[in-house]
Amino acid sequence: MNPAVGFAPLVPLLVPTPAVRLLRISRIAMTLAGYDYRPPMGRVPAAAPAGHGGWRTGAATITGHVRQENQDAVLLQKAGPWQIALCADGLGGLPLGKDASSLAVAVAAGWLGRNLARAGEIEPERLRGLALSGLLAAQKALALLAGFLGLEPDGGLRTTLTVVLAGPTCWAFAHAGDGFGIRIRPGQGQVEAWLEPQKGAYANVVACSLGPRLEGMPRSGVRTWEPGELLAFGSDGIGDQVELEGFGLHLRECLLAAPGTLSGACGTLLDGLAELRSEAGYAFDDNLSLVVLQAPAGEDGPC
Repeated sequence: MNPAVGFAPLVPLLVPTPAVRLLRISRIAMTLAGYDYRPPMGRVPAAAPAGHGGWRTGAATITGHVRQENQDAVLLQKAGPWQIALCADGLGGLPLGKDASSLAVAVAAGWLGRNLARAGEIEPERLRGLALSGLLAAQKALALLAGFLGLEPDGGLRTTLTVVLAGPTCWAFAHAGDGFGIRIRPGQGQVEAWLEPQKGAYANVVACSLGPRLEGMPRSGVRTWEPGELLAFGSDGIGDQVELEGFGLHLRECLLAAPGTLSGACGTLLDGLAELRSEAGYAFDDNLSLVVLQAPAGEDGPC
């Protein structure tokens, strides 16, 4: 038997593709930096409803009908009484955007999980600092990987990132890039924006992002929560296309009407948005990602 013929079908299995090579290097880089590796996540199962005082959570991300791949990443994780929620959007058109977003949420979740799990009572400003530190841990890992690969700052390994930490008394956030973040108060049906997109001077350009080097200045904050209030955030595939107040009220109605998990409701909502069409084509022409957190009912949360 001619070896060149007999083993030809095995060559693709023996020679790693660029994506597989990058995945292996990502693991090495994160190990060297002391981070835990977690695989990229698409549809994220909702965390089981916690006991007294716990937050309900859900998330989903879809490619949509226009883009060829999903460069968004979402992740939910519990750490003691704290809920970690993350959303990243690899910068569109760059070759490694998907890898950057997946790496960012994995690193941030690992860093935050370790630090929150061993923390006792956390003051509001410290919680805000932890959210920002988790974001910067993701930046550190991206810079480390870029150096390992010899990438230039514009080499394609770049993403936005939003971090939310919700706990027994308050919630905090940190973000770099665009996207959206809203808060729906249950009593008045009032929708408030808490994330200000960091947009550049031109369309589809962001003023802050993570990558081989940090561009722009990340923002952060901390809030008290009201019983039953709803937090929602996600990528600019939604935020750039909707009027946020109307979207927030529609989202609340969808979640109230949908049986099952919050993640399932998020996925159903995103699938519906992806199907909307106008005369020019699909109304939503980007990847769509949504993360929701609902505060416990019947308690207040003064910090």
